[in-house]
Amino acid sequence: MHYNSCSCQFVGKNIAASSPHALVLSRDSHVIGVLRRVLGELNVEAEVVTGPDRASEELAGRHFDVALIDCDDVHGAVGILRNVHGSPSNGSCCACAIINGVTSADDAAELGARVTLQKPLAPDRVREILREILELRSH
Repeated sequence: MHYNSCSCQFVGKNIAASSPHALVLSRDSHVIGVLRRVLGELNVEAEVVTGPDRASEELAGRHFDVALIDCDDVHGAVGILRNVHGSPSNGSCCACAIINGVTSADDAAELGARVTLQKPLAPDRVREILREILELRSH
């Protein structure tokens, strides 16, 4: 996993009083399982979608604190990553790219990812990273 520690900075209102929300775009059952479990442990409400059209609708319609985008295994996901911050309600959303070799960490950062997770996902590492993101988000 690659983690861009210096780029998880958030601008905007403090929403610590509300439950955090995450968007997960993936078709990989292992990725979905790990993320559902870890997000649940962290009391983060997760919206899991399997296609870029649905992800785009979700991003346009509501606020997410973090968007976890499976860039290499969902056709069209790179475009979603590029546009995570395109809606006014998601300007401060932390975009996380999930990669497995097709997209590099540098490419993901250029597309707007603040964090990169390498497959296969290790639950302990994902938990550590998401906990840090949420802590930064609440300040």
